[in-house]
Formats: sequence, C-alpha cells, structure tokens
Amino acid sequence: MKNKSRNLLALLLLLFGCSGGLTADAVNERSLPKDWLGAWHWEGKEDGKKVELYLNIEPERIVTHDGSSLLVRGVIRRSGDHVVLRKQGLKDEWQVTRDGSALRIAFQDGTIRSFERLHRIPQLVRLEPLHLPPSRLIRPDRIREIQAEIDSRFQEEQKILQIETADRLEKFAPLRRKNREFLEQLIGKVGWIDRDRFGAKTSLQAIAIAKHTDDLRLMMTILPLAERDFQQAGKARMYAILYDSVQLDLGRKQRYGTQVQEDEAGSPFVLPLENPDRVDDYLRAIGLPPLDEYRTQISKAVFSGKPVQIRPEDGR
Repeated sequence: MKNKSRNLLALLLLLFGCSGGLTADAVNERSLPKDWLGAWHWEGKEDGKKVELYLNIEPERIVTHDGSSLLVRGVIRRSGDHVVLRKQGLKDEWQVTRDGSALRIAFQDGTIRSFERLHRIPQLVRLEPLHLPPSRLIRPDRIREIQAEIDSRFQEEQKILQIETADRLEKFAPLRRKNREFLEQLIGKVGWIDRDRFGAKTSLQAIAIAKHTDDLRLMMTILPLAERDFQQAGKARMYAILYDSVQLDLGRKQRYGTQVQEDEAGSPFVLPLENPDRVDDYLRAIGLPPLDEYRTQISKAVFSGKPVQIRPEDGR
C-alpha cells in the first residue's frame, strides 16, 4: 500500500536450531554484542543544519531518535559486524564496528557515522508507555467540552488528509504536532478517552488522532485500551489495522495480515505474519473473515485487481 501507509514490510525473525529447540549459537546470532549495548550519540550537520541522532542499543532491538521521532529496528540476524534489521518492516542492513571508545556504523544508504557512548540512556530513546491516571468521573459539561474539541480536531485533520496534493503531508505536520501535545496533556489529566465516559464516536476519533501523531509511545499506551472500545463499537477491522501497524513499528511481525506493500515491480504482497498457519484463527477470534477474503477486497479497492500475494519470509 505504497504511500497509503507508513507501516511497511516487517521481515522475518529467523528461527534457528533443530527439533530440540534453539542452540546457544543460534541465540547469539540474534543478540547484539554486550560492548554495543547502551546509549550512543552522534552530532553533525546536514544541509547546513545541526543534526543529532541518539541510539539505545538493546540485545534484540535498536531504538533511535533523530530529534523529532522515535523509531525501532528489530534484529533479524547478526553475523560478526554485519547486522540485518527491520525498520518499520523494511529490511535495513548495518555494518557496526568498535573504533576505540566510539561505535562506527555504516548505514545501508552509504552514510558512515561515529557515535560516542553516553553514560545514561536519555528518556527520548526509552521505549516505555506513557503514564495514565485511572479513569474517574468527570462533570457532564467537561465531557461535552472534550467531545467538541476532539471532534473539531478530527474534522480539521480529515480536511487536510482528503486533499490529494504533493504537499499534503507537509501541511499536516504542524497539526499533527499540535494534536499530539493536546492528546498527551489531556489523557495525562483524565486518562484514556474511553467509550464508557465519552461515547463511541469520541473514543474512535481520539484513536484516529493518536494514530496520526506517529507517536509510538502514545500508540503503545492506548493499544490495549483501544481494543475494548473498537470491539464494543463493532470496529474489529480498525482494531486489527491498528494492532498490526503498531507491531510493525515495534520491529515485529503483524498478526492479522492487514498491512500490505508493493514491491519495486508494483506487485502487492502481505507483509510477514507472526504465525501464517494461525492467521485465520486470529481473525475469526475477533469476528473477521479469513485473510483470503481481505486480500481479494484490498486487491480490488487499492491495487486495481492485482493479486495480493503471501510470500515466503526472507531468509527461511
């Protein structure tokens, strides 16, 4: 679904070992070396502007922040200094070496940067959900005020997103930042905008606004809460899309098969599934039809009838 979703191909986590389970060597091939782990920082200039990049390297994932957004790369496999990662579902290869006290990384695009170790992990690369206060009773007039504010912001977003112009996303960026600040401040005071207190319409609008913020911490926070509201509102497909996109953003595979991508030849395919043999069971459990039916629907609706393939996962 090129340019229709930023949640793209989640490549596989390789399975190693024999029928007896994972071997010690197999585990090491997915684990990053201990002397890489921790927080790192690079600072430089690009197009005359100061640029900073922070890394939080964990055993099986790398959390990065470029000054504006948080991004997670999951480790697919490592062979020596060569690391294969998945970034928002796309395969991403790094060459990582120690250079004295620094960490030298040659990125897939040919860029080479030397990172200095930080003594502590900055908050901006700590992958933690936001703190939410428990739900409490709210005055009816305050509820109406919140409902009106969320509806206004939702409608404003829709007007921009429905305009097919080249600069649409550029125009949307300031509104996205403003709405992210609004939501984080609001839920920090009243808790999640749940269906029971605010109604189905307002709850679903709040979820849509949250999704558009591209704030991974916010999405991690609301995903378990949104599941109940989506299900009660009869919006299982919307929940499945939300769940899958968050998993891909976390460097994982999708569960329900809602995320589809085109290859370089324009052929659409379902992004890798966490358990292909059970995907229809997962869909049935939330009241959705089998994956083949969804593939047929999205083929007609988005890809001009091109068949949406299910492909073997990379490296298996």
